[in-house]
Amino acid sequence: MPPDRLPPAAHAAPSGSHAVPSGGDGPARRAAGRAVTALTLWWACSPVLLVLGLVAGLHTRGASAPAAALTWAAIGGVVLAPPAGLVTALATGHRPARRRFAVMAAVSVAAAVLVLLFNEFAAECPGGAGC
Repeated sequence: MPPDRLPPAAHAAPSGSHAVPSGGDGPARRAAGRAVTALTLWWACSPVLLVLGLVAGLHTRGASAPAAALTWAAIGGVVLAPPAGLVTALATGHRPARRRFAVMAAVSVAAAVLVLLFNEFAAECPGGAGC
């Protein structure tokens, strides 16, 4: 039988990790899928945005609006994307996205802790005082 003549069950997603949960494949489900993808890409691009913001800030004197925008977009991607994606995935029942955003949140927290530790240990001692 040609592929276009197969019954509707043959076109359904496999029962693997990317199966569509009960709720169909309506416009709301597709919009949620796009939001999950956008939040994932925002989080994944955050290190690149941070480096670009730092490089843009180094090549300008004083405050630079593009450098600040890139830096804040990077920080927002690390801080806001995992919780927003987790809420979206929970609302739509997208199980692989829930796991992905949970891992992203753990990596973001670990990176933030490392940045805070580096900031604490890299602080200079004031006026030659022993640290």
